[in-house]
Amino acid sequence: MQVVRLLLYCGSRWIDLDAVDSIRNDTALHRIARSSTGINATAIIELLISAGAHIDCFNSYYSTPFDVAILPEICSLLQSKQRVPRLKCLCARLITDQELNYNLVWPINTAMNRFIMLHGDLSRQQLTSDESSILDDFDVFD
Repeated sequence: MQVVRLLLYCGSRWIDLDAVDSIRNDTALHRIARSSTGINATAIIELLISAGAHIDCFNSYYSTPFDVAILPEICSLLQSKQRVPRLKCLCARLITDQELNYNLVWPINTAMNRFIMLHGDLSRQQLTSDESSILDDFDVFD
């Protein structure tokens, strides 16, 4: 728990809280929500959300962290953290739902494209990024 707090505090400039793994395109919130141990899981989820992790990101299976949560206490916590979606999140979902070709508007490797993919397009495309393998190297959430 202290390690997570330290990483979030000292590495906040360099850590992408919404980085995805290369297996299911899960974010850290997906991985910890899927945890069946529950040890520190709720505290880590609280830390990630308070640090700015998006609770509404979809993985390759169009599932949010709430959708993949196993333990009741994690489901309750994630449900309590649900808020009215931000306008930028709604716009990103609309772009993916309407299957607009946004790659023609912005260069492919931009923050805007990545944001749109995290809000619904990962199920149709593979996000390729150097950062996406960070969580695969450490099975912290398994």
